[in-house]
Amino acid sequence: MRIALAVTVAAMLACGVGLAQQPGTPGHGSGLGPGQAPPPGTMKTLQPPQRPATVCDPSFGGRYGELIRQLSIPEDEAQYGKCHEYGAWSGNEYKGHTNLPPAAFWTYSAPNWYLWAKRGEPAARAGCPDPTFGGKYSSVLRRLDVPQDRDRYGGCNDYGAWSGDSYAGYSSLPNGFWVYSYPHWIIYANRGTPAKQ
Repeated sequence: MRIALAVTVAAMLACGVGLAQQPGTPGHGSGLGPGQAPPPGTMKTLQPPQRPATVCDPSFGGRYGELIRQLSIPEDEAQYGKCHEYGAWSGNEYKGHTNLPPAAFWTYSAPNWYLWAKRGEPAARAGCPDPTFGGKYSSVLRRLDVPQDRDRYGGCNDYGAWSGDSYAGYSSLPNGFWVYSYPHWIIYANRGTPAKQ
């Protein structure tokens, strides 16, 4: 009788532990099932993380300015993708939206269309006015010529720490703090507190 009771209790405990460790059970385990990757940031990659595919700078790095209207039209993603630079359009009505400004510049960043008053070459496309960000970074380790990254990162981007050792055809890169100042990536050795203005 004692043996049967002990076996029953042991079996119940084993089942309870197994249930407690089921993937996705709230409050237990990691919640990862078979074939699921660990959360971002726990794996080392060979390239800096890309901007998520759903993110698009509707001004295209400041190429467009003075936002006039924003139109929510999620179904246009099927035709134009997540990010599209349409340019000038003089129509005044589109998919139920009326009284649209004539001669506006149109860009699409899913799920919205953005209508801009001006188009030009922004100053930011020339690079950072101060790539050290007011003394936040110091001691340049490497400078990489990567003009094509302007479309992805804009003219000036404080990317931060990255430990990859190869990027855009460059290899044996040091660990450091990355800043994109068109047309270069600058890798700094040190990061501190920016100087007070």
